[in-house]
Amino acid sequence: MSNLLRCTAPIEGHRKSGSAEKCPVHRNAARGLSPAALAPPKLTVVDDSLDRWESAGRRSTPPETLDALAGSDEWEIRVEVAENAMTPQETLAHLADDETLDVRVAVAKNPATPPETLDTLAWGEEDVQCAVADNPSTPPATLTSLAEVPEEALGQILADNPSTPPEVLVALAESGDDNTRAGVGCNPSTPPETLVALAQSDDEYTRQAVSQNPSAPPRTLTALAESDDEHAQYVVAGNRSTPPETLTRLATGSNENAQVAAARNPSTPVETLVAIAESGNEDVQCGVAENPNLPSETLVALAQRGDTSATHTAYRYVGKRICAALDIDKANIAAIDLLRDQAWFEMTPDSAAVVLARTLHPNA
Repeated sequence: MSNLLRCTAPIEGHRKSGSAEKCPVHRNAARGLSPAALAPPKLTVVDDSLDRWESAGRRSTPPETLDALAGSDEWEIRVEVAENAMTPQETLAHLADDETLDVRVAVAKNPATPPETLDTLAWGEEDVQCAVADNPSTPPATLTSLAEVPEEALGQILADNPSTPPEVLVALAESGDDNTRAGVGCNPSTPPETLVALAQSDDEYTRQAVSQNPSAPPRTLTALAESDDEHAQYVVAGNRSTPPETLTRLATGSNENAQVAAARNPSTPVETLVAIAESGNEDVQCGVAENPNLPSETLVALAQRGDTSATHTAYRYVGKRICAALDIDKANIAAIDLLRDQAWFEMTPDSAAVVLARTLHPNA
């Protein structure tokens, strides 16, 4: 028979002062505590497989929940936990010993995995080794050791990793295949003298890789811009490290793709941007309209010039600048249009015209 607490008197029936507080049934009500306040906290139990899978991959999932999900019998859920950058390091270290290869590969890819765990995984199966080689958090000493493994795919992956030590990149550039050298060519950690050598490669993809490298020496980028490789010219035109005078030549040269790339490049001199906004072809004008360094007065003038794709692009970017400069919501088309024909580029969010526009057409 259950030992239930009973009281024969209702709460209002406790007539004697203090008797309700002593009653095992009614004492909490007498103290003003509601049943909801007295109820034990509800625990969220994730009992559906799909819910568990989604929780395992969600960055907002609490660490203790991720740790619990790491013990799931379903390997797909463990993979999600292993890939999650918010998973505790000790949990990742535990999953590094998982029986399922996909889980171990996921741990090897995770930038949050502890260095000592990555070093241990580096001597696992080939798929795990490749994942470790690709991980920017892998210690340089581990990456150096992996470079000694005679596996072509591993060398190509190491060539792309910005954490690979410079001396390893130099060795890969000298001994690797074309794909490996192209990876070294676009790696920002590659020493300048190696990039100079790779820029003279017979392989076009290697030259083009150097063309996009922000660490490439200015003289190398200029030499590539002056070469007969039109695609390399195009890539150099989009590189923010390209010297301004080289960008000017590319913006006004005969390679139309390079012209457009230079028009978009924020490193292109302002006077060059203004000139090609006036005289460039329609594609170039579209590109220059997207350039954040094009003077606003020039952008407005371009937006008012006829009915072309360039004017439509300029019109759209005028709206974007108004929103960014004057704290106008991008969905507030009425306020944007009210300011569009004024000298909005000389205003601040507190200017009278801006305040009036937001008053007449408040942001949503």
